[in-house]
Amino acid sequence: MGLDIVEMVLAVEREFGIDLPDAELAPVRTVGEFEALVAHRAGAVGAEARRQLHARLIDIIVRETGAAPERLVPEAHFHRDLGIG
Repeated sequence: MGLDIVEMVLAVEREFGIDLPDAELAPVRTVGEFEALVAHRAGAVGAEARRQLHARLIDIIVRETGAAPERLVPEAHFHRDLGIG
């Protein structure tokens, strides 16, 4: 994992008060997979909770990696599409 990914994960863990174990992060490749993992670990249930989580998560990814927000679509691959990691 690259430093930018590590810093992003640490920021997400702090923001949501969760732990994202390496074993659960290892298969994550896309923004959508990452969001699903964070939502699961944060217990985000319901459309409004997921909407709020999505907005906060995108803000963190942009802040920590410099990725363009419009490129952070669910199918975007962190390394291949966004050059992160």
